Amino acid sequence: MTLFSCALLFSCDKEDNNSEFEYIFGSYAGECFGNCANFYKLEDESLYADDMEYFTHSLEEFTFKNSALEQSKYILAKEFYEDLPNELIESTEITFGIPDAYDQGGYFIVYIENNDTLFWNIDTNKEVLPEYLKNYIEKLEVLMPQLSE
Repeated sequence: MTLFSCALLFSCDKEDNNSEFEYIFGSYAGECFGNCANFYKLEDESLYADDMEYFTHSLEEFTFKNSALEQSKYILAKEFYEDLPNELIESTEITFGIPDAYDQGGYFIVYIENNDTLFWNIDTNKEVLPEYLKNYIEKLEVLMPQLSE
């Protein structure tokens, strides 16, 4: 898919506090029962948990609870966002590995700034990931249980 190869057409300054901004991250599983999607959204200096059972890979179908999580969880999520690798932002790839192809689930990250949207679908098998992304996903794997406590 080259739909978002436009990533190279704009710069993403993670320090610009005057822009419209959303950062969504989490995990999903296509073949499961119960809560098969666990996503979080950073927006307006708050962190929100998802309000959905399944992830359909449609950005329009993301839904989040109205009440923000506690500030301590926001701080953890913000630190994770601040570690977002520039290599990922600059990449023309939007899929890494073969997420959920053999029921292993996947990670999905969405970066929205000033109506520009980047997203990445990432395999849970870290052996197939570039080193910079492997390190970031390892941080995500530590973060997710902390946010769900």
